[in-house]
Amino acid sequence: MPLRHPRALRRAASLIGAAVGVALILSACTPTDEPAPVPTSTRTATPTEPTPEPTPSGPVLVADGTAVDNLPIFEVTVQAVAGSDARMAAGAYTAALVAAGFGAETVQATADRTSVGDPVDSLQIAVGWAGECLLAHIPAGDAGAVVTIVPALASGGCLVGDVAGAGG
Repeated sequence: MPLRHPRALRRAASLIGAAVGVALILSACTPTDEPAPVPTSTRTATPTEPTPEPTPSGPVLVADGTAVDNLPIFEVTVQAVAGSDARMAAGAYTAALVAAGFGAETVQATADRTSVGDPVDSLQIAVGWAGECLLAHIPAGDAGAVVTIVPALASGGCLVGDVAGAGG
């Protein structure tokens, strides 16, 4: 079958081609709902020196130190308990001081109840250290603990009377 109007067909094909081309160009210019991809880094970490162990923030026990060297850790530990709900519980101070590194056999405390079972007006907590005593006085109420260093008693202990712990 011979083509009757080749010129008309070419013109129609050109128009169709142009329309498709314009549609493609315009569709490339319209915004999309998807954001453009963010380039990612392909850098890999290079091995470095090992990370140092974290250092304690605050005082630490100085095992071969003096009472003066260990007063800061004693005070921080006592003040932490004094600021808690266990403020007037002698056992809480003993547990905290042992957890801080003081030997359980060196910690002494006065009773936290009177002989008739009432709460005491104050506690005394002490740690014997090389002939001296780290001593804390904790009054009932909201006042903070008072800490100091005193010489050990002739007996080697730190507190007089009925105390919990060694060296009474």
